[in-house]
Amino acid sequence: MPRDGGRPAGGRAAEPRLRPPRAVPERARADAPARGGARGRRPDPGRRPEPDRPLGQGGRRRRVEAPRHGGRRPARERLAPALARRHPPRGRVEAGRGTLRRRGPRRPGGAGALAARRDRRVTLDGVTAVVLNWRTPEHAVRAVRALVDDGLPADRAVVVDNASDDGSVERFRAELPAATVVALEENLGFARGNNAGSAALEGSAYLFVNSDAFVHRPGSVGRLVDAVAAPGVGIAVPRLLNEDLTLQPSVVPTSSPLPELVRASGLSRFVPNRWQPALGTHWDHSESRSIQAATGAVLAVAGDAWRALGGFAEARFMYAEDLDLCWRARELGRDVRFLADAEFVHLGSASAGRRWSDPERAERVARAEAAMIREHLPRGRATLTLALMAAGVGGRAVVRRASGDPVGAATLRGWWRGYRGR
Repeated sequence: MPRDGGRPAGGRAAEPRLRPPRAVPERARADAPARGGARGRRPDPGRRPEPDRPLGQGGRRRRVEAPRHGGRRPARERLAPALARRHPPRGRVEAGRGTLRRRGPRRPGGAGALAARRDRRVTLDGVTAVVLNWRTPEHAVRAVRALVDDGLPADRAVVVDNASDDGSVERFRAELPAATVVALEENLGFARGNNAGSAALEGSAYLFVNSDAFVHRPGSVGRLVDAVAAPGVGIAVPRLLNEDLTLQPSVVPTSSPLPELVRASGLSRFVPNRWQPALGTHWDHSESRSIQAATGAVLAVAGDAWRALGGFAEARFMYAEDLDLCWRARELGRDVRFLADAEFVHLGSASAGRRWSDPERAERVARAEAAMIREHLPRGRATLTLALMAAGVGGRAVVRRASGDPVGAATLRGWWRGYRGR
């Protein structure tokens, strides 16, 4: 018997048990309102009250609105969340104030995943990947195979040999039969060698990879190509890792008086992380974002941007070509993007280390950067920028020598001579 004063379905009106039967006068009982019926409606004395639903339909109950405070909601409303969980709409759903909101498409699985991989391969069919080699054939073969394993069609790889004269060309033709091999008769350097590779196989996008750089995270090639396919983007670079998988910082600001003053003064370590790409070189490389420039062990370039830029500047034999390309791309209004979810392992100086010592290499890099700065900045700003850069490395050289590190001091003196033009 419910406690809310109701009655059993289909039966006669329930009599209260507070008093024995007939304890209430007959007339008073007749005048009392029918329990469960509308108040103010009195049945005739001695007549049995009419039920408030047709006879024979005891299982059907009249729909009663739930009370506003503390009552139970109708069953359909109570069960709606459970039904939604059992039968969600296609895609990921997210609860939000009583509504179901589609978050995004369901990730493909099974045959869908295979179709997605086929679509990815189609998007990479027009990409040209250029790997420049000088006496590092084992690295170059590994670099090309890593690109192919990551989705690049084998016939879209171009290997350029800078007159190694060590059997590299024969090895490439034997171990990379689908690749295009460009054998140069003389060592043309970084810029001219890569330009020759891009001219050998035209592409909708170009990927320039050092011979000692290898794909680490699967899908990196596709992410780089997707990035340069976005409107307004000209160049995309991945996160670089050392051989032990520690971070290899590659993002740098475009050289000008303000960032070089911050770096020369030693304050760059205290610059907030979000400002580092524009003012320092201590950024944690943890997020994808627009940047000013990056050292280019791996560079993806949109095809139209590459043609508008005219390729790498060939004025210098080696170094600063990557920084110059980023600088010129931004002058054309094209964005330079860093991708945190694309990763390559870069050994570093695999070719240059066989030709020059660290101080010699540092001086060559500094001279190339100084020439680039003089090309892009007005004379006064260029002179001030280079003076700040020379002061910064000169001061660090003194500290290194005083702390008992003559090798590090010698390398820093090489940078100082290059910036000073001596």
